[in-house]
Amino acid sequence: PEARGSARRLIRAVLKQPGMVAAYTLNANRLSAGLYGRHGLRPWPDPGHDVKLLWDIDRSALLAGRTWRWAVGRWPQAGLHRTERLMNRRVGQAATLRLPAGIEAVTDLGDHSDYQAFWETLRDQGAPVVDRSAAVMRWRHADPDRTLPPVTLAARRDGALVAVIQAQVNKGRSIEPPILDILDLTVLAGHAEAARELVRCLIRNGSALGVARVRMPVVGPELLRKLGPLAQVARRETGWSHGHAWFRDPELATTWLPTPFDGDYGLCLRPVPMLKRRVEDRQTMQLPPVGRPDLNRTAVAQ
Repeated sequence: PEARGSARRLIRAVLKQPGMVAAYTLNANRLSAGLYGRHGLRPWPDPGHDVKLLWDIDRSALLAGRTWRWAVGRWPQAGLHRTERLMNRRVGQAATLRLPAGIEAVTDLGDHSDYQAFWETLRDQGAPVVDRSAAVMRWRHADPDRTLPPVTLAARRDGALVAVIQAQVNKGRSIEPPILDILDLTVLAGHAEAARELVRCLIRNGSALGVARVRMPVVGPELLRKLGPLAQVARRETGWSHGHAWFRDPELATTWLPTPFDGDYGLCLRPVPMLKRRVEDRQTMQLPPVGRPDLNRTAVAQ
């Protein structure tokens, strides 16, 4: 409360920086959503700025989470939120994923890997895209705050990767069950069906991963079109604009197709607490090789 007004000053300071082509957020909460319009940012992407897609896996766990949220709101001083609840014993175990033909786990993020070839093809298609090179992915995967490695799957067609999805198990609050957030979904032109297959594969493996829900927190118009029936059957978290943006070049607003990777979701998700487990046990969780073993050793040691 004593810092009231600081957010406005921070936003003004950012917008005054020279040379920017855009300023945006893809993760505004309900309370802050109304602030951005006062500084020239508008809801974006459109449609999709006010939508998160939800596919429920374990409705009993989700109901228990709602019950605990009600209890904590009813008795805030009771300390009910100080105990980690609704942990699923399957979370963190070496799950055997059921992958259909044409879908595979991405385990090689080397500079000469199939994933790097996929990134180079994606980049060369010409649309504005945030760097997703193998080097960047190795850096992100080495985050020492992670307690679980991300789930990264790819669709292969005619010997080459044509679509990649990355998701992370997280636990938003101590009184909520684990969920699987989709952090990225990139697809080469002409392979929209691969996007649907990858999302469908994650949903089908949700129970094995121990999550109560699969969520896609950023969806633009192109992604909604590619998902087709999957987007239509998903529940939707709406009520405010999650995404806001200001563009110096209006064309960028229509050619840039954001995913959660472009926002802060990969950095701000609450890691699943590894209760009663030593740090060294992370070595048994099958962290994927990243081309530079020293990065994995650093992550485990920290």
